[in-house]
Amino acid sequence: MRRLLHTAVLAALLVSPAAAVGGAIAYDRAGLGSDGGAAAVEAHADRPPPGVDVRRKLSTDELYRKAGLKRPVRAHRSAAPDRTGSALATPPGTPALPVLSQHVEPSCTGDGTDGNRVQVVYAREPDMPDRLADVEVLIRSEVATVDDIFAVSSDATGGGRRVRWVADTSCDVSVLPLVLPDGSLGPDYHRTFSDVRAAGLNDPDRKYLLFSEGSSICGVGELYWDPSPAANLNDGHSGEGMISRVDQGCWSNPSFHSTAAHELIHNLGGVLPYAPNPSEYSHCTDEADLMCYDDDGSGPVAMRQVCPADQEQLLDCRKDDYFNTSPPEGTFLAVSWNTADSTFLDTVPPLGLAPRDATAFASRTSGANPVTVTATLRRTASGAAVAGSPVTLRTLRYGSTAWASTTGYTTDASGSVSVRVTPGSALYVQFVFAGDPSTAAASMSPVLVKTATRTSASAAAGSTTTLTGQLVNAVTGKALPAGQPVTLRVRPSGSSAWSTVTTGLRTDSYGRVVHRYSAVRPATFAFSHPGTASTVSSASPGVLVRVPTTLTMAVRTGRPNTLTGRLTTWSGTPLKNTAVSVQYRYAGTTTWRTAATRTTSSTGYVSIGAQPKRKTYYRWVYAGTATAHLASVSPSGYVSY
Repeated sequence: MRRLLHTAVLAALLVSPAAAVGGAIAYDRAGLGSDGGAAAVEAHADRPPPGVDVRRKLSTDELYRKAGLKRPVRAHRSAAPDRTGSALATPPGTPALPVLSQHVEPSCTGDGTDGNRVQVVYAREPDMPDRLADVEVLIRSEVATVDDIFAVSSDATGGGRRVRWVADTSCDVSVLPLVLPDGSLGPDYHRTFSDVRAAGLNDPDRKYLLFSEGSSICGVGELYWDPSPAANLNDGHSGEGMISRVDQGCWSNPSFHSTAAHELIHNLGGVLPYAPNPSEYSHCTDEADLMCYDDDGSGPVAMRQVCPADQEQLLDCRKDDYFNTSPPEGTFLAVSWNTADSTFLDTVPPLGLAPRDATAFASRTSGANPVTVTATLRRTASGAAVAGSPVTLRTLRYGSTAWASTTGYTTDASGSVSVRVTPGSALYVQFVFAGDPSTAAASMSPVLVKTATRTSASAAAGSTTTLTGQLVNAVTGKALPAGQPVTLRVRPSGSSAWSTVTTGLRTDSYGRVVHRYSAVRPATFAFSHPGTASTVSSASPGVLVRVPTTLTMAVRTGRPNTLTGRLTTWSGTPLKNTAVSVQYRYAGTTTWRTAATRTTSSTGYVSIGAQPKRKTYYRWVYAGTATAHLASVSPSGYVSY
């Protein structure tokens, strides 16, 4: 997910439906409208990258560490290298794009100030320290990265593009210091734009890219929704300069993508809502792409992963939405505004990057808790392992849209890399290879590691046996969300075959399900969870349900007294030829003692004579069996003596 902030100044224009022509999307230029009337609209602010707190002021050392650069002992504005006589000089530093071994050469056409150009600005408020002398090297590195992005992105379609920076005669990019009034660099970026213009930075032949000492937002850039291929409002025809702002917390994202390049694309006119793959707020939906992300949060925008991971730092991964140096005839970028045609860019010879070996991941999983996910990276053509290469682990919680990335993984000699996941909650796992100068990027198809579950069963006997099942998270022991499906199965005693009682049980908020069973014969029951899109199936051990029994007691006075009982199941079926015991306790005591054991008749009856010499209580006791019947005790009967 791209996590950048931007705003838009939009043209009130009409878009006509696209028509499919010859298997491509063709656009009716007349239907797109070109009235040129600009109308300001409400800005849209998005979340910064995970782990980036834009409100925290970073020290100069932190800025350099974040950028992956070594901080110079002291960087002076006057210490730029002497490039006299060198029309094209490669900027120092290590490029963020893996296909480059060094930064590309900038374009040095003209005198550095003629025509439409992008002015780099270092902006601060009066009470903010002036760090330009210390951070100028870092800012120039970010500017070089922007040029890298345009160069590599344009090379994909056989073109060459560089930004027309405002520069001196030695081709060193000009970094203009700007002190704005207090409050200019707060969260109200509309005020930023008005204060910058009030400071005199409002030439229509300039775009002002502010590297801000503010700590309120990530990035923000102005944009006109103008699809006109000629005299476009985003191409110096709006009557005023256009502005982008990048706060210091987002000056560099070497493992993600360039916020400065993202905001500059907005200023150049991308992404228009009329593009083939528009998002809600001037981005795109076909990943991976520097300008694509889910910018409406939980709204209707649906992202699609259609390009390799290494396109994350590049422009227009399918070259159909906002940037293509050679768009096919009749397509959107051939008949409407195409940022590759911006006069704020120079056309230069293409890089002519050599094709890289295609790569692909194969994946497998093993284990249950934890689960081990292993990915193996190989060259597609030869099958050779891509060994010793850094890869990134990406994870996504089921139901979420925010991927988290973890670096530090490296393929082994067989091209494999593994991660162990304890499935406390459902999680998509993906390894991503960013590529290098000889091998292309690859993304593993996400593997869903489902939530591990545990199902239990218990039985509470009565005239109706209450069977209770519970489904919980096997890792945390907590109930899963209510409504999980549970199946009840039964196996009658003496049988080896299971049958389904019901599949319609659903868990409550405690993970429980209840089923009542009138036990007329013994049987073993088990609850099972069939699993869902995000949970692993599980089954309880079987729980034996024995038939409840009842015992009666009757006392007939005489010499001797007769004690009679009857043993039946709870439903009244007599239990014949079954041993029951008669127990007694003397009045005033609590201890029961067994006096004798008798066997029931064919009708379940049993009797015995008793002639105590003191007041005595008697009862019949049935011990039950381990496999068929529950124990029972009769009410007590009283004999005086």
